[in-house]
Amino acid sequence: MNHFPHLFSPITLGKVTVKNRLFMPPLSTNLADKGYVTDALVEHYSNRAKGGVGLIITEVTTVEPTYTYLPGDMSIYDDSYIPGWKKLVDAVHQYDAKILSQLFHPAYMAFPLPGTPQLIAPSNVGPYYAKSAPRAVTVEELHEIVKQFGEAAYRFLQAGGDGVEIQAAHAHGLLGGFLTPLYNKRTDEYGGDLNGRLRLTLEVIEEIRKKCGNDFLIDVRISGDEYSDGGLTLRDMIYVSKQLEAAGVNFIHVSV
Repeated sequence: MNHFPHLFSPITLGKVTVKNRLFMPPLSTNLADKGYVTDALVEHYSNRAKGGVGLIITEVTTVEPTYTYLPGDMSIYDDSYIPGWKKLVDAVHQYDAKILSQLFHPAYMAFPLPGTPQLIAPSNVGPYYAKSAPRAVTVEELHEIVKQFGEAAYRFLQAGGDGVEIQAAHAHGLLGGFLTPLYNKRTDEYGGDLNGRLRLTLEVIEEIRKKCGNDFLIDVRISGDEYSDGGLTLRDMIYVSKQLEAAGVNFIHVSV
């Protein structure tokens, strides 16, 4: 403990004080039922809070109904999900822990369930394991998706949640895909240089802040370095981090 003297001391993020520096990152359980919170999920997260974690970030939570990341994922794309989330949030709060939902659009990484339409992506570029190329998402669709992120965050606020994490790391899902030059080959305002590729994430942040207010925590998960030829570098991500801070993000979750 001498090496980590602040580990069990409080930390203030925006206007929210977390009781310690023990943060639980998103870890998939696939315990949801058609996107809905189950008793098993409530037990899973409340046990971590009971064990002393100061802040919990949930697993992937999809913001719209068309694309599923994995069967068993959590969702919050309409108001019918709010009661289950409230039960989960209340269970975590009873141990004085904070909880964020990780908002995510799987895009070209969606699970191809029967009836799923052609997958969308920043460009007609998908991961190596894709059976067919995705289609480039339209600007009109992007405007709707930004609203869906904001509405999802607001539902979590209604359930008593403390904030959200926006997943934009690992060239993963829609936002991560837009950020990386590996998948974003667009030539419109959402492509090109790093500022263009970051635009969608900044619009999502702005929409969430507008709907949820300044007391609501916003965290963005990014890669520190993609370690891929032609991918994002540490220098790129230092720049991105500064733009996220300027956009009013409360903290940044960096992973590799």
